[in-house]
Amino acid sequence: GLPLVCRRDDCLQGVLIDGENGYSYETPDQFNASIKRLLEDNKLRSNASVRSCELANKFDRTYFGSSVISVYEKALKKTKIDK
Repeated sequence: GLPLVCRRDDCLQGVLIDGENGYSYETPDQFNASIKRLLEDNKLRSNASVRSCELANKFDRTYFGSSVISVYEKALKKTKIDK
């Protein structure tokens, strides 16, 4: 439930949505500006926190487990078709 301020990295795709649940940065100045923006704007910080919770739900154990089961079920169906 926290706003994110993370170095720009492709591995954060879907976890960090710039401007929605925090900010990505490439330079120290961008990092400082992002932190300042979040500290000075209570509404922005609150909205980013809420959005972080919503996005984190996509990565919880229930969702992950369902995704894994779905992959296995598709593989089983493909195996039955190929036989």
